[in-house]
Amino acid sequence: MYENRLEKLAKAMKKKELKQVLIQEPKHIFYLTGYSILFPGVKNKVSLLINSKAKTTLFVNPPLAEDASQYTDEVITVNHSLVKGTTERDKLFSKMLERGLQKTELIIRPDIENMRRIKDKQEKKFLQALARLSGYGYQAIQKKCVPGATEIDLLLAAKEICVKKNKRDLFVSGDFVSGKRTLEIGGEATARKLCPKENMIVDLWLVKDHYWSDTCRTFFVGNNATVKQKSLLLMLKDIQLLVEKTIRPGVKAVDIYWQIQNDLKKYGYTCPHHLGHGIGLDFWEPPYITSDSTDVFEKDMVFTIEIGVYEKRYQGFRIEDNYIVTPAGIKKITGQLEKQQRKISR
Repeated sequence: MYENRLEKLAKAMKKKELKQVLIQEPKHIFYLTGYSILFPGVKNKVSLLINSKAKTTLFVNPPLAEDASQYTDEVITVNHSLVKGTTERDKLFSKMLERGLQKTELIIRPDIENMRRIKDKQEKKFLQALARLSGYGYQAIQKKCVPGATEIDLLLAAKEICVKKNKRDLFVSGDFVSGKRTLEIGGEATARKLCPKENMIVDLWLVKDHYWSDTCRTFFVGNNATVKQKSLLLMLKDIQLLVEKTIRPGVKAVDIYWQIQNDLKKYGYTCPHHLGHGIGLDFWEPPYITSDSTDVFEKDMVFTIEIGVYEKRYQGFRIEDNYIVTPAGIKKITGQLEKQQRKISR
């Protein structure tokens, strides 16, 4: 997998007449080699040198050298002390590498980002696994979404089950807003207590090995809602189902944006934010489903459809699912969340 990526990048380098490039963005280093530094305080202290023959050299702290050797053709240790690290690194690069090399990351970055738009087999499996993990988080949230519980209680419940199912720690966060706070669209979890007949928007984010899962559900506190509240949630679901049938390779993301907005307009509503985006190593990636998007759906893109309406009388509602673009259309990879959505819609 990584050899294929490096070979593609080497071809892009040759087209741009680059003999070697220096990469310092941790996500790009991980994408090209599988080497990852996730603990705090190490950002930009690992560098990757790639030549036009796809040969790699990792520059790392001495304690990391042994582990790094399995990810690269060569390892060079650099003493990145907190005080002298940057100076020592720059001196080493100036001696070993040609002048201006550190600027090559800017030149080659668009090529790496273009490669990342299309997900390979391993990435699709990984993102599907993250989507399944989100399902456990929503099950825990649904049980906790009762009067008297706090927004923080729901976040901690999701965190606990996701870490347990993952069998190691991972980042769990998102928008956890209830009642009138749902009109703000998003926000971090607070100590606010949930009240009967309120909405609870949970836009759940999971991050594992740099990859993001981004989904959203609207719950009714105590599973108790008015007919109007339920009808608004079902309206979003119906619009989502219609747009799912439209997307396929070659369709413009901006057309999907306006299709959703026009469908909402028939009910007298509009969505004040974007209506979806790609996911992968970044929280938001192409294709962007926005009013000014220039993106076109391509096979093996992974993305979200995210639709919301926010009205003072009935609070805020939002749903978000994840999909893979296939030759014939799209495949939903958050299907396991359907039971929760149907249950809270009844």
